[in-house]
Amino acid sequence: MPYAPPPRPSLDSLPQTVSGSDWDVCVLRSSAQGTALGSNSNIRPFGMSDKCGDAFAGRPDQYAAVRSNAVPHNDLALQLRRYFSNNLTAVDLYTLTKTNTNINKLKEGNVGAQLWSAYVLCASQKKDAVRLTLEQIDVIKRICRKYPEFELVSSAKAMSISDKIACLISVEGGHSIDSSLAALRMFYELGVRSMSLTHNCHTPWAKSAVAGSGNQNDKTASLTQFGKKIKESLVMVNFYPDFVACQKLANISRVADHFDYIKKIAGYKSIGIGGDYDGASRFPQGLEDVSKYPALIEELLKRNWLEKELKAVLRNNFLRVFFRVEEVKQELKNLPPSEEEIPYQEVQNSCRLNLKNPFPSMNKSQRKGVAPIFITISTIITSITVQHFN
Repeated sequence: MPYAPPPRPSLDSLPQTVSGSDWDVCVLRSSAQGTALGSNSNIRPFGMSDKCGDAFAGRPDQYAAVRSNAVPHNDLALQLRRYFSNNLTAVDLYTLTKTNTNINKLKEGNVGAQLWSAYVLCASQKKDAVRLTLEQIDVIKRICRKYPEFELVSSAKAMSISDKIACLISVEGGHSIDSSLAALRMFYELGVRSMSLTHNCHTPWAKSAVAGSGNQNDKTASLTQFGKKIKESLVMVNFYPDFVACQKLANISRVADHFDYIKKIAGYKSIGIGGDYDGASRFPQGLEDVSKYPALIEELLKRNWLEKELKAVLRNNFLRVFFRVEEVKQELKNLPPSEEEIPYQEVQNSCRLNLKNPFPSMNKSQRKGVAPIFITISTIITSITVQHFN
């Protein structure tokens, strides 16, 4: 049955039967228990205190409305390529079990938006990364148009008012643009609204902090001048145990430690939820799939995170940056697009054609390298031309 969430009032507009802090505790604790309330239900959510039950009595719609917060990163599209070759007729996203993500789990996790990743492996760099990225953008768009629970959005305003699971497209890793601002602009025209600078590989214009099979931290990781022209980001916390615990096993507490640390160093306004479900092979105990986000929020509440801080981390930080990026775009709308190109010698890509000299004159040694098939085709064309004019 298609999911139809109620309209989303802000927390500030909710009835104040309980204080804002207690209200959030009630909402998130009941969510962590996996409770779902229908639009006509007056049943008290399991696990709530009497005060929580009184607060929700007769107000299930407000309870459900608070679900619309998290904007996590998700690699489901990568797994659809892996298991189904992007064939959506071969998969049911309501009950899919091969992945950390399906629609029912998203609803259980109270997810209000997804930053869908158009990710392609670093091995595609200097090869067909752009084509593969285009195919991943295509499958994300098809997912979000096929299922009524989703709404494809491309602006901060559309995301903020959507009453469905808002779908934003993100490119994961600068290798996907093949060092081309023109390619980046075309991705934007297709609806892409964010791009991480690197993945686990360097690009010619930015260094990854973790690159190569050895996964060694690079303390000199930085950006070149070309790379600095496309920088704008938040710290989106990844849940992968190898990142948060430097080992194969981790738990919710270890993930929450990272939120605490970043909050201490950079402030809560710099944090977002990365998640990375379906982009890693394993996840912490208690955060096994997208249905578990409420458990993390409950852990942060236990650590005395404030309501405004959690609202910021879940959604408002992302929206703030998103709105600001759109403001800058508006401010610069009368300026021509940048035509700067990365220096050819910095790309080091044998597959890239140097269009400044596309047809160099060939010497005899080069002619020897011409494949026989092309010589044959050339001979046939020449023969046809001679016959035609004779």
